[in-house]
Amino acid sequence: MTNGTWNLVLLSLLTGISIVAQDLPMIVKESYTGDPPKITVAPGQIVTLFVRGLDVPPAVSKSDPLARELSGVYVLLEDGNNNWSQKLPLMRIGTGGCSQVTCRDNNIVAQIPYDMPAGTLQRPPYPRLTVYKNGKPGLTEEVVYASAVPRILSSCVAALVDDWPPSRTGGCRPMVTRQDGSLVSNENPFVPGETITIYAWGLGATDPLVEAGAAVKQPASTLARYRVRVCYNCGGLPEGGFYSAVGPWFDPEYVGLAVGSAGLYQINVKTPPPPPDSVVRAPGPIGAAVFYFSSSVSLEFSIFGAFRAN
Repeated sequence: MTNGTWNLVLLSLLTGISIVAQDLPMIVKESYTGDPPKITVAPGQIVTLFVRGLDVPPAVSKSDPLARELSGVYVLLEDGNNNWSQKLPLMRIGTGGCSQVTCRDNNIVAQIPYDMPAGTLQRPPYPRLTVYKNGKPGLTEEVVYASAVPRILSSCVAALVDDWPPSRTGGCRPMVTRQDGSLVSNENPFVPGETITIYAWGLGATDPLVEAGAAVKQPASTLARYRVRVCYNCGGLPEGGFYSAVGPWFDPEYVGLAVGSAGLYQINVKTPPPPPDSVVRAPGPIGAAVFYFSSSVSLEFSIFGAFRAN
């Protein structure tokens, strides 16, 4: 290696400048996952990959099922241990995405197939992701397989907006709706006793099994059983806290894929009445409810929702 080449490599490590050629795209990270890249994938999950060195115009798949290639780009998921590979259905390719390294990355929103092999003790899953441009592979990244990677959606996720980073005017609101389809907010709280719908990704395999990238034509419940409990006006953060007032676990009315979309799950919860003391703790007519979700295939996750206290 010449001194000039070594200096360029050292500079790239210190400053985060990419020396990857444009026909050798590299996955920088997957959104929402901490240190790059360590991507965790689950059946049916929607992933947003930030990719450096891709340099392609924005593109959106408008077909049903979703296209497997956009702007000459496709993403290959392989599991060599189980002799399986598949191109991922692509929702979109965006530009302007920011990672920990650069603000000139492309973002690729894709779906993990539902029939990805879970593996066996003798042949555990060994998945790898590679981004291809014009038929040429980029750098391959090993990923981690899980049965489910639950993520409550907000109005700011890359797949739901026209550009990235999105405008945060009015804030990023969780995708939780009342029975009329309107978003739950401080200005539009739910009334205890009504059914609310919480939208998420990554809740895992379903029955019946559906085609990845295809709009769901009929309800398909998750194989895993998800349970929920609610704590009214507990205060503090939903994760990591201990609340003596948290309610008992119960089953949602429905946990499964949302009809008419690809990869979108919905959780329908008939909200229980709040205990009398929790209403007293409300600072005004609007209170805060924390919904906790648990299953045997994922870590517990939670979300806030505004409710009408009186």
